[in-house]
Amino acid sequence: MYFSEQFRSNTAGGIGNYTSDSPDDYISEIKDGIISKVSINTSSVGGEQGGTISFEDTCIILSDNRLTSDKTYYLNCKFRTMIDSEQTFYLVLLDSAGINEQQFIESFTIKRGNSDFIDMSFIFQPFTGYDTICFELIRQWQDYNVPRVPIIVFNELSEIKNLIKTKNLGNNSDFLKIGVQSRPYVDMAINGEGIKMGKTGIYELREDDIKITSFCLFKRAENTLTEEEIAMGKKKEEDLYLNTGESICLFSHEKEREIIDFSLDYIYEN
Repeated sequence: MYFSEQFRSNTAGGIGNYTSDSPDDYISEIKDGIISKVSINTSSVGGEQGGTISFEDTCIILSDNRLTSDKTYYLNCKFRTMIDSEQTFYLVLLDSAGINEQQFIESFTIKRGNSDFIDMSFIFQPFTGYDTICFELIRQWQDYNVPRVPIIVFNELSEIKNLIKTKNLGNNSDFLKIGVQSRPYVDMAINGEGIKMGKTGIYELREDDIKITSFCLFKRAENTLTEEEIAMGKKKEEDLYLNTGESICLFSHEKEREIIDFSLDYIYEN
């Protein structure tokens, strides 16, 4: 589905109104992705035997779309909870060729549960070029007996576009202040940092010491079912992964994106 939006802005630069009926101005889905395993963490083993042990972590390798430092990305995943253990992860970017050092994005914890799935979203901007996205599981004592194997659904990876460039806002100038109105809880990114619109549907950034070089706004997509999946009895997105016993990637799966209306009430150029 397509976006429909209306910009309203007032600056010294005299920006006018903007409309578009294509989602390509705002977000571009990355379809390729192969699930693999990578060893990041090598730990020492005590006792009489000694030695080391290498743990394998789940990752996605991109064959055609390398992550680059001039773009901002949105990643949506679901993590299956474990009954007897919480799971703490590091999200890291890797270069499979080993040319660039890994980049740490953030850490987070999935609490214990009854094998249900927890939805998590991430927005990040690489420092350099990478082709691998990895969730490194922080190991606990039980991993030295039987290593835990997380089940991860890689749902969506997309490039979110910088509207300052795609819409030529302020003649591509950087901004010092911005006011945005949209639906509550819509996802945004400013300078590569993820922001969730509040319940009022209004967001303002008016700090004179922050230069706004990129502005993105988008709505996450929902997977749609193919005719074959419907024939198999699947009725909704969750049916694609609830019974899986291993990690899966749905990047290539067809998706729908809800129509969003929003406005820029004001932007002030640097």
